[in-house]
Amino acid sequence: MITFIEISRNTWCDYEDRDLDSDNTWDRLNEYYSHEIHGFNIVNERQSRDFCINYKPVPHKPYYLLYAVYSTGDSFHREEGLHEYLDLYENREDAEKAKKEIFDQRKSSSITYTSSCGKELTFGSPWYGYFDFLDSTEIEEVRLC
Repeated sequence: MITFIEISRNTWCDYEDRDLDSDNTWDRLNEYYSHEIHGFNIVNERQSRDFCINYKPVPHKPYYLLYAVYSTGDSFHREEGLHEYLDLYENREDAEKAKKEIFDQRKSSSITYTSSCGKELTFGSPWYGYFDFLDSTEIEEVRLC
């Protein structure tokens, strides 16, 4: 069984408080992202989703959302506080194990961790690059919305 998960959240972007340099056509403002996570929804395969799990969540039960917070940019600006939602665990201990596995590989181009179904999962790291950095891995208790 595959269940498609969409994280219910609000995201805000604040920009650096300065004027652009009119003499520099490459100048861009730094971006600072904030997030508020409300829970998660089960969506169908045609809808936008953050990831898939292979169990069916039930209402009112706590689950543990594993996500990464990272920064990126280039020579002319930074984007900080970006989120990559990774997996949804039924118990905190398994989420903590995966959190450590991911953070320990933070300087790798591909990351392998123990997924919520107990199997190793590998993905390409969005925070791997000259200007990119994994700031933290986080776990948040969430419920089905």
